[in-house]
This record gives sequence, C-alpha cells and structure tokens, in this order.
Amino acid sequence: MCIISSCSNYPEEVITALSLADKNKSSLVEVLDTYKKEDKRKYEAACFLIANMPYHHTREGIIPLIAHHSFFQKENEEYSRWLRNTNIDDIPSNRRIQYDSIRNKYAELFKELPVPSTGNPSSDIQFVSGELLKKHIDACFEELKNNPLLRDLSFDDFKELILPYRTAEEAPNFAKDQMYPFWRDILTANDIYSSIEQFKSYVEKMRWLNDRIKNNAHLSSYDLFLPKFKKDCFNLTTWTCDIFRTNGIPVALEYTTQYRDRNRKHYWCASPDSNGIIVPYTVPENNLMEDWNRALKYAGKVYRLSFAANKQSPTYIATVNEFIPKSLNSVLIHDVTWRYHQTVTLKLPFEINSSNRLGYLCFWNGEKLEPVAWGEIKGKTVMFEQVPINTVFVPIFYKDNAPQLFSDPFILIGDSQSLDIPMPFTRKKKYKEHIVDIKSNKLKGVSYNPIRVDNHNKKISMTLLRKYPEKREMRILQNSMKGGCIIASNNKNGPFDTLFILKEKLYPFLQQFKLNNKQQYRYYRYESPKEYRHANIALIEFLGKYSNRHTCTNHTALPVFPQENNNNEKDLFKITGNILKSWSKPENAFDGNWETYVPAAYVGMDFKYPVHISHINLLPRNANNMIVIGDTYQLLYYDNGWKSHDTVIAKKNFLSFEDVPSNTLYWLRNLNHGEEELPFFYNETIGQIFIHELEKYPNYTSN
Repeated sequence: MCIISSCSNYPEEVITALSLADKNKSSLVEVLDTYKKEDKRKYEAACFLIANMPYHHTREGIIPLIAHHSFFQKENEEYSRWLRNTNIDDIPSNRRIQYDSIRNKYAELFKELPVPSTGNPSSDIQFVSGELLKKHIDACFEELKNNPLLRDLSFDDFKELILPYRTAEEAPNFAKDQMYPFWRDILTANDIYSSIEQFKSYVEKMRWLNDRIKNNAHLSSYDLFLPKFKKDCFNLTTWTCDIFRTNGIPVALEYTTQYRDRNRKHYWCASPDSNGIIVPYTVPENNLMEDWNRALKYAGKVYRLSFAANKQSPTYIATVNEFIPKSLNSVLIHDVTWRYHQTVTLKLPFEINSSNRLGYLCFWNGEKLEPVAWGEIKGKTVMFEQVPINTVFVPIFYKDNAPQLFSDPFILIGDSQSLDIPMPFTRKKKYKEHIVDIKSNKLKGVSYNPIRVDNHNKKISMTLLRKYPEKREMRILQNSMKGGCIIASNNKNGPFDTLFILKEKLYPFLQQFKLNNKQQYRYYRYESPKEYRHANIALIEFLGKYSNRHTCTNHTALPVFPQENNNNEKDLFKITGNILKSWSKPENAFDGNWETYVPAAYVGMDFKYPVHISHINLLPRNANNMIVIGDTYQLLYYDNGWKSHDTVIAKKNFLSFEDVPSNTLYWLRNLNHGEEELPFFYNETIGQIFIHELEKYPNYTSN
C-alpha cells in the first residue's frame, strides 16, 4: 500500500515505467524515495533513468570472465613498463626481436582463454535493480563534483553524456571498479581533447601488442585492443562511450544512416570542445573534428542514439499498423543534422489519400531507396525538419510495406549567406530554421529543383570517366606517397642508390615514370616516405629494353583519355624477377589485381642478374572505379524512374554516349565488376558532377 501510494507522487513517465517493472518495482521505488528526501538533482537523475528504462534492454550481453580481465590487466602492466613512453615507429631494429617475443607470448596465452559468458536477453526495467542504479547514480555525481572535465557541463547534457549506464544493447556497465580497472591510470588529463589523445595512444599500442592474436569472437570492450574480427564502427563506438562515461568524459553516440556519396552507414562519438560545442570524431583513431574534412562532413542526415525517448520519433508518430523502415524505427533517435549541415524546414505537397502519418526522404542505394529522414503528414502537406541544402532526396511514403513516390526527386540549392544559416559547429543550441514551402511557392533564397526530363527533344553528348567518385581516403593516401622513391643496389642490404623520387601526388590510374638510371642493378625496390609505414602500391612494373637473361613480357598499357595520345614507349618490356620479402603481402603489387595493394613499407624485386631498369609503371592503391577496358557499362537516366539509354563495352579508359536526354540525373553501371556506383549530373563544360559534389558548383543547377 505504501508503494502504491508513493508512486502517485512521481512524474507520469516514471509511473508508467514502474507499472512495467514487475518484481523489480519495489527496489526502484526505494531509490526514488531516498533521493526525493535527500537530493533533488539525484532524484531528477533517477527519474530520468527509470522513466526511460522500458526502452532499453540487453540483446545478448557478452560478459568477460575473470581470466579475460586478468589477461588484459597483465598486458596493461606490460604497457606501463615499456610501452607508455615508447613510440612504436621509433623502436630500433635491434630491440624488435625482444618485443616480437613478447607479442608472440601473448598470442599463445590468448589461445588458452575460455569463451566469454553470454547473458540472456533482458529488459532493464525488470532486471536493473535499485541497488545497482543507486550505486551508479552516486558514482556519476561524484564525477560531476570532482572531475574538471565536467566543470562547465549543463545538467541536461550531464543526463545524456555521463549518466547513462549503457549506450546501446550491450550488457550494462555499473561496476566502475570491475569492468575497466586500468582506465583510471590511463585517462588522467584535465581536458577532453587530451583525454581522447591518451585513449588513442593506449588503444594503438595495445593493438600493436596484440597484433599476433587470432580472435574469432567478440570480447566486449576488449574488442578495442584486438585485431579486427567483424569489427564495426557501431561496436567500437558503443564500448568507447561506455569507457568514456565511466571515466567522466562526456560523450554521445551519433551516426548517419547513409553517406551522401557512399552506400553505407557510419557511427562515431561526439563530445564538447573547449567552447562547449559538441563536435564529432571517429574512435579509436581520431580526436575532436580530426576526420571531419575527410569523412564526417559527407554524412547525410545525422542522428543521436540517446538514452531518453524522443516523442517526435517515427515510432511515436506512426499509426498502429503503419510500416516504419528499420533504420528509423527507434524511439531513441534524435535528429541532430542541424549541427552538421546548413538545414531548412521543408513543406512538400502530399496529394494522396492515405491513412499514413509519415513520409520519408530517401537516398539512392543502387536501385534501392534508403530512407534517411522522416516527416509528419498533416492534411495535404508533409513537414520535414533539418533538411540539408545541396543534397538530392527522393520523397516516398509506404503502401503495403512498399515504397511509393509521392513527388519527383529534388534538390534544394540555396544561398546560405542570404538565408542566414549558421555554419556547422558554431552554436550550442538549435537555430530557428528557414521554412521552404513548395506548395505555396515560398522559397525565399532557395531554389527547388525537381529531377525529371523536362524537354525530351534536347539531347546531349557525354564523355564519362568514372562510375563512382574518387574516394577521399584514397586521395589522402595518394598525396601521402609524395617523397616515395625507387632505390637500387647489387647488394640485398645496400647501400642503395636513389634513382627516382616522387615529387607530385599520384593519380588513381596507372602512370609511367622515367628513372635517372645509367647502370645495371640486381635489386630494385620502391620505398614509402619515412613518415609513412605503408607503400599503398596496387601495381608496380619494372621496365627496360629486352634482356636475354631475364623474363620479359609486354607491360600493361597506360590509360588513354579523351583528347590525349597514348604515350606508351613500344621498345620497353616488363622485366620480372623474384619478389622481395617484406612484412605484409608484397605479392599484391604483382598479381594483376588493381584492387589489392601492398601495406608494407617497401616492395621490390631480385632480378638475380643485374639489369638496366629505365622506367616504372606505378598504380597507387585505388578502388578501381574508373572505366575498365573490356567491361560492359550501362548508362541510365532518370525520368519518373530509371530508364536505360545505352549499353556499351569499354574500348578505352573513357566512354562516349550520344543523344542522351538532358537536364536530369544519370547513373553509370558496370555490369561486370564492383558495387560502388553513384548518380551524377552532367554539364557539357564541367563533365560529371556526382550528387555529393554540388556545393563545389554553387552556380550550377540540373536545369
């Protein structure tokens, strides 16, 4: 009777949650009543956690055993002895044998570890006891009181960035002194940036220490230290959030359901910078904003997986039997796109009789449509909030669980300055969005561009070089090869003569270089710049005049592009020797597969007898998304659906098409190889403009 009576004094959401707690109800009520008498803010924190517990559960908790904790504790002691102040790249060769023996020892010890325990699926509201919850809340408030990292954190941010005892569906973490016994000695900095830097360094060194381990199962947070086994950014980000919150580092898990330029989702962390603005970074390799320019700025719609339920989420808005796509079907997702992109609120006409309450904006994922945003249907209008400008969307609703277009695909092209839309990561709180109403034609500085063939009589000619844009990470790798060199010697261990130094960045296709070489050598090799450990060579060919003492064959033909002459030198042959051994996959540079590459620092050949090599053919690591001679390609254009224009076999490293319908969107498919393809616009002056690149051409529209 006392429990029933006291429950009526709690917030409505807490009362609802307690009604689902079953036998766990009394222990949760005891926590609430204790805090209600003793501490107002702890009471508010307890209400926050309990009210949202019904939305959280453990799907299949992986629980490390004492043997696992002991193993990594021993490794941590190893780290403290000799790795803490060691730069791995600077370990002298005469000490690597000693370190290799240590790495081999741990690889053998790991084989003897038992399989981790697996918990049963469980609901938090019924299984998280009041005792555990109270211990957790007290520990979090101790952090809030004493940790300098939380000095300027608002209480609302504290509830989402520190207080949660779980991030997703992993086994919840309550016992600070059991699950992460060594992090307190690692994360000692007095600011967030430095703390993340300590985390990065520790994980890098532990991964190096465990490089010889063969693991075939997940091991909860210890996955961060092990070689990749079905690792994904969601798994690593989830455990990083748990570790950070346990150690007083405020953090949220944020993600995109699909990039604007690639068909995959991605998860990352977000923490406050020195100005208190929450900014992103992908763990464990990056710090605040480090991978913004090369990755995160290209995210599509961005969401936060929060602890609190969002009553504006699709799950709340939809009618009882309305279909919701899996990627957006959660009460825990909060739209935070406004922090990442310049956004507007968009009103689209919805002239369809339907009982649905939700419409969606999609990206293309090949032939499929990937829903990335939701909007609420009100009358004859769908309202979409936080819509990025300069982004192509396809508007749909679901009928009988199948997507149906209710309007043309479109792109909003806007002048962000005249719209007064703030740049990303310049504000702590959401700004009032400019409203773009298509039905009433209230655009105000935004150009609404539907995608369709408006004039079937206007035809254009096309020259196409790619089916997919060059990847940003590949450009970075190609730029990093500047300073790489070709060296040669008649002694395997040198000394070496330098015959060539790369002074400019490489391009993602086969290139030929002339060496400054007047004599014959037995050993030739390419070495990466000293500041990089990876050659990133997809193909290398050593060329010279025909030699009777060596295996000589025709070298790979150089690419031919529009209005360019093929500069292959016809008197050169590819000369083949024995591949020099290096620490990782040197054979990949000679296998003829342009999608494999050499991760080792050097790659080369032993020709047995000295030979004069005058040129090299060199192809850097790439995704092979240019035009491949001999492959079959299909060009499609968008006109109320994808329609085929022509199918051709590539005879050169570019494709030419005539009489193509103009002023729409196009898609080039390789029917033989690969999966990466992306729609593009076409301008007769610029050429291909892939849909994520429109911001580079502010004066261009598809019409």
